[in-house]
Amino acid sequence: MPGQDVDNDIGGVDTIDANRSLTITLHVVYVALAKTPIEGPAGVEASFDFRAAFNATTTRMITVVLRNQQAGTEYA
Repeated sequence: MPGQDVDNDIGGVDTIDANRSLTITLHVVYVALAKTPIEGPAGVEASFDFRAAFNATTTRMITVVLRNQQAGTEYA
């Protein structure tokens, strides 16, 4: 619904296996209104423009989690 908060994080996950993945989470996203009506019983494919925004509760705009087999100090 326009102007309503949705309790979902938007982002993506790229998983190689149980120990290796990259997760990108956008905590607040504003999606543009769709201009093309959806018709018919077939599958739906749509693209939407969006903007991420700062989330005061989490104090961030984006969270990126890299899981791999390296210790955290390997990146220091």
